[in-house]
Amino acid sequence: MTGIAAPPGRVMAAAHHARSPAARCLRIGRLSLALGVLSLAGCAPTTLTVTKALAVEGREIAPYEFHEECGEIAAGERIDFRFTATRPVRFAIYYTDGGMRIAPVVRDDVTEGSGVFPPSVGRRYCARWDVGREGAILDYRIRVLLPQRPG
Repeated sequence: MTGIAAPPGRVMAAAHHARSPAARCLRIGRLSLALGVLSLAGCAPTTLTVTKALAVEGREIAPYEFHEECGEIAAGERIDFRFTATRPVRFAIYYTDGGMRIAPVVRDDVTEGSGVFPPSVGRRYCARWDVGREGAILDYRIRVLLPQRPG
């Protein structure tokens, strides 16, 4: 063994302190706080609801930036969307599962789009527009439709 050895009492004290319940709780608390701050920084506010359709005109998106609208969508509800952009955008409807972003709807390099997306499972979904180097001005309407009644 090379190097300078620490006195045995000091090594044991450091090892004991690192394993103490108080030290573990402190580390877990700091980690939880850090993860909470990171998760909040990555979340868009809830703007998609059954009671409120969104209609936006002239939403400017700076070069290489994005805009998104998110909300909790229940099983059976559908997302009805329509948009136009002054420059090509990448449009996606996505959800996050286990830290991975999954996009069942993707439209690349488009200046317009529309459709009705019927999610198979209730969860938080986001509609997102990403722009390139020239930015874009976006007009959109997006709403959550109630489940269809059999008939």
